[in-house]
Amino acid sequence: MGLFDKLKEAVGNAIESSMNGPMNEDEKKYYDITLNLLLSVRHLQKAHIQKFIEVKYNEKCDEAILDTVLQKFESVTTPKTHEEWYMLTSTQSSRADYKNNGTSWFNKEEVQDICFAEFRENIRSQFEGVFKVVKEKPSKDLLERGIKTITEKLSGYNAAESDYPHFKMAVKVIAEELVKALFDGEQLLKDIAGDMALSHLRFTWEGSSRAYKYIPQLYSLTLRAFHFNNCKDKTEKYISITKSDCLEAAQNSGYYKEELEEDPFADKEKVLQQAAECMLESNVLFDDYEGHWEHWAIQNPKFVDAACSFAWEKVSSELEDTADNVEKAACMIYTYIDNNAE
Repeated sequence: MGLFDKLKEAVGNAIESSMNGPMNEDEKKYYDITLNLLLSVRHLQKAHIQKFIEVKYNEKCDEAILDTVLQKFESVTTPKTHEEWYMLTSTQSSRADYKNNGTSWFNKEEVQDICFAEFRENIRSQFEGVFKVVKEKPSKDLLERGIKTITEKLSGYNAAESDYPHFKMAVKVIAEELVKALFDGEQLLKDIAGDMALSHLRFTWEGSSRAYKYIPQLYSLTLRAFHFNNCKDKTEKYISITKSDCLEAAQNSGYYKEELEEDPFADKEKVLQQAAECMLESNVLFDDYEGHWEHWAIQNPKFVDAACSFAWEKVSSELEDTADNVEKAACMIYTYIDNNAE
């Protein structure tokens, strides 16, 4: 550490100390725990911090000390749920970033597992009741309405208010349950997953990025469908398509063969390698909003490939035809999307 850094550290420590005021050893301990908890998870309630102290350190939390310490942190009460949440002040956050790049000695998953264990099980129980109703009259609309009965109680009036751990956690739990339902054979989830893949492919077909994204996405979807159908190990150890799978598809592709014939001076190997890379990296499913269960479901490679499989089943059924290889199936899906494009 250079002289400037040492001076900066000393000044920062002095500012931090003056803001926090004098603390005894127990207060320092609770302050340090709270600081690192809020580095791991941006917003927490008093009850979360109290539970973490009791579980992690196997000791009863002294609420009086915790209340004193929490006064040194910023708090906000959400207007919809009327819950008080604690977060780092700007000074605490900047000091933490300077000291250790924001890295906490508490693991985020560990914090969530301890602080939100009961909450997760409560959400699971609520969703079980919702899904029981949905199964009696299966529809995507009814499912979405049922999910809202759970999440609307947790979300804020705006996106910023929804950026709290319990809202995202609830959606993640619901996603886990829906992925489980899909692999348990629930037809509604199969239909939803298949439509997710086809609608995104149709979106790419109709979008401005069609020229360079559509064909790799088409082959990626088809490859994943065949891979999922042929895979014998669909356990948690499931492995999705590889670069070599994509390269084989590119080598057998009529589209890339035609492209190479049009440019006889092109580097064939480079073209095919690039095509394979694009297939492998192509997003066959897309949802970037963490408040949607689909966002969390597509983090699971097995769910993604299963969705592609159900998409292929739908295409095959509606075209009343089938295929025993990726190239023919890709051509059929191409025809299907072309015929159904707006």
